[in-house]
Amino acid sequence: MEESGADNMEWEPFICVLADSEEERDAVLRVICRGMTERFYSGSFIFSNENVKFLRKGDYIPEDGIIKLRRLFPKEAGIRMIEAFFYKTEYAYYRHLQDIQSTVMAWEDYLEKLMKDEGMFDTLVMAFREAITGIDFKYLWNTDGMLEIQPGLMTGIYKILCGKTDTGGDA
Repeated sequence: MEESGADNMEWEPFICVLADSEEERDAVLRVICRGMTERFYSGSFIFSNENVKFLRKGDYIPEDGIIKLRRLFPKEAGIRMIEAFFYKTEYAYYRHLQDIQSTVMAWEDYLEKLMKDEGMFDTLVMAFREAITGIDFKYLWNTDGMLEIQPGLMTGIYKILCGKTDTGGDA
């Protein structure tokens, strides 16, 4: 959207664009899955963050506090994806603790300690959040295979901005 000059579009009309085209939903889904997969296998987790925010300072939050989202894949698939990512973070933290403590801790002992030690659990959650928020979707959107899909998405955005669809305008 930044490159098209349509970066002032509000969130809700944008997600309406995604509802209009299966091709555009599939494109966004591919970017999300690729970003999650690349970050999953990168093995890079930061366990020193004290606070990681999901939203940026300028992100719009509706008055009711509920951000509207377009469901791009079944709920169960999303839950499995996040669970796998959290497990990967949990295992990376286990390995990290073994490296810095130079001792071998049984997995069961680690899990028990993790559930009892609030600071330890918070460290795990912050690393998970940092990993998720650190995914560079913009880079992935500009990779080969995605560039040919963008004109269709831009056409949908243009129609909404000009009021040429029921989802974003009068006509």
